[in-house]
Amino acid sequence: FILNHQSKLDFFIFYNIIRRELTGVVKKEAENVPIIGPFLRMAEMSFLDRSNSKKAIEALQPAVDRLNRGLSVAIAPEGTRSYTPKVGRFKKGAFHIARQAGVPVIPVVIRNAGELMWREDSAMRAGTVDICVLDPIDVSAWAADELDDRIAEVRQMFVDTIDDWPTLPAVTKSIKASS
Repeated sequence: FILNHQSKLDFFIFYNIIRRELTGVVKKEAENVPIIGPFLRMAEMSFLDRSNSKKAIEALQPAVDRLNRGLSVAIAPEGTRSYTPKVGRFKKGAFHIARQAGVPVIPVVIRNAGELMWREDSAMRAGTVDICVLDPIDVSAWAADELDDRIAEVRQMFVDTIDDWPTLPAVTKSIKASS
């Protein structure tokens, strides 16, 4: 799965909707965050050192291995949370992982998560988050020399979906905070 990344809540929202065995790729710095770090290790997350491209490529191999074991992997190809609702530039890692594992990418467009909790926020606001799961994309035949263009096309699908949100029958799932 690939999803856009506006909020600290994105992966929690995504997991609550998808409800399947799931892991992902997160920045290495998250491994040492109190409470969150141990949770990420238990979820078998791959920790990506963004300051070292050689180590970053090596860190993607466990995600390929997990896909080959049948575990779903969620990745935000933007690589970081955006400061605005706009979709950032997509990096190649998620697409390399899918190609190596021989699996399609499934785009998941999240709208309004930032309105609940933007990048720098420490408190969450009430609101509604919309999610649109697009058709799987087979990346197995993508040639290396066309990767940038193909990834840009996938990113544009996210932009177009947010700009022209589908008017499909709503599936409502409430998540209530415990008191």
